Amino acid sequence: MAIKEDPSWKKRRATEKPSEAEAPDAFQTTAGRLIERLRPHLKLMALGLAVGVVLWATVFTMRYFKNKKAMRNTAAFGKALKVGVESKVQATEPDRDVLEDPGAPQIFKTETERGEAFLKALGDAKKLGGSFATSAELLRAATLFKLAKYDEAATAYKAFLDKAKSSPFRFAALEGLGYALEAKGDLDGALARFAELDPDPKKTGSGLGEERALWHQGRVLSAKGDKAKAIEVLKKLVADFPSSPLKAGAEDRLAALEST
Repeated sequence: MAIKEDPSWKKRRATEKPSEAEAPDAFQTTAGRLIERLRPHLKLMALGLAVGVVLWATVFTMRYFKNKKAMRNTAAFGKALKVGVESKVQATEPDRDVLEDPGAPQIFKTETERGEAFLKALGDAKKLGGSFATSAELLRAATLFKLAKYDEAATAYKAFLDKAKSSPFRFAALEGLGYALEAKGDLDGALARFAELDPDPKKTGSGLGEERALWHQGRVLSAKGDKAKAIEVLKKLVADFPSSPLKAGAEDRLAALEST
């Protein structure tokens, strides 16, 4: 039997307020309004999100390959150093157990053979670029000088100096370039490079750079036959740097020059 609804019930429901459970709270109301306002822009927001994801993926990929390249460069430079530093020169044939040991240092029959292998390994590291390329150039220059390839050594030293304007190894490169030019017979060029070792030629007592500059200039001036200037420079070294390790050598050269 169907129960008929009392008309008074319908009237009471219409006048009753929703309960707390049924009524939307302030957060729901605000969120709803916000969604309605954002609805026209949802496509644009989705596009922006997609672009952000793509950019993040691109940056991550670039960093990955950059790190991978850096690891490859480090490995190449380390391999070169193993040849130049850890290898040995041995005229006799090494024992079989040494040859079969993968961790044993590489063995060369002559210094020239080792030097050429070191040059090749440094060239490979240099080709990869990166932070080790400049260091490889300096080591190439020193190795070329050791192999008496003075023209190539001078070129490599100059290349390093052109790139490494603020490197702490500029001093060594300048001195190396001076030696290379001197060995080539370019005494004026060597004299100019050795003079650059002094950080402040107008100021006496600037330290190791000035000591080395005076020492080399005294040597080269003597080789050029400029006896008076060589004596002047060497006397300055002895007077201004009485505790220098170069003092004894300067005094010996002075004695030889003044006795002739």
